[in-house]
Amino acid sequence: MSNLEIAMQAIRSMELDDLPALLQAVKSRRELLSNIAKNGLAIGDMVSFIARRNVVVVGRVTKINVKNVIVRPNDGSQSWNVLAALLKPVQS
Repeated sequence: MSNLEIAMQAIRSMELDDLPALLQAVKSRRELLSNIAKNGLAIGDMVSFIARRNVVVVGRVTKINVKNVIVRPNDGSQSWNVLAALLKPVQS
């Protein structure tokens, strides 16, 4: 049984009083993963992400904000404000 299946089974057996603690744990884990991804980035890095309608966008990091990263696509179109956890590094 995978970790996800174990977690889903535990969630199904939780009482209403347990849910706030679960939500806080999910939020903390999401923030940690986002910070790890953000710390691995630098301005000028080439990255890619999947945009609306499953379009892959490749571009350069132009700014790193507290929660998001600004990416300027290679095609010169408008910049994207993307969560760091959604970015994947691209080899130049």
